[in-house]
Amino acid sequence: MAVTNWPTITPGETPSSQVQVSPILAVVSFGDNYAQRSADGINAVTRIYQIDYGLLDSTNAATLRNFLNTNMFGQVVRKATVPTDGVQRNWMIESFSETVDTPTTRAFSIQLKQVFDIV
Repeated sequence: MAVTNWPTITPGETPSSQVQVSPILAVVSFGDNYAQRSADGINAVTRIYQIDYGLLDSTNAATLRNFLNTNMFGQVVRKATVPTDGVQRNWMIESFSETVDTPTTRAFSIQLKQVFDIV
């Protein structure tokens, strides 16, 4: 599986992000609503990041757009630092949207899901 590095771009403003952290649980249900839960595997925490870039000029917007379009189909992307996390992780691009900020700038909202694939 190919690993691609995040492109180098110069955003017009500092990117913002938010993270959703969820456990992955194995659940065994018994009678009377009693259940037993435990972590499902060694990587039992999933992280989904949303990163927002704003005020990208046409060159940086084209670089990011081309990267996202090229790497949306299951490739693993290595992003060394997400704005809210300083740990290098492997990601898969789940989705992205592009909007017009001003007549000459664009904004992107990108959703990344942490993956534990062997690369």
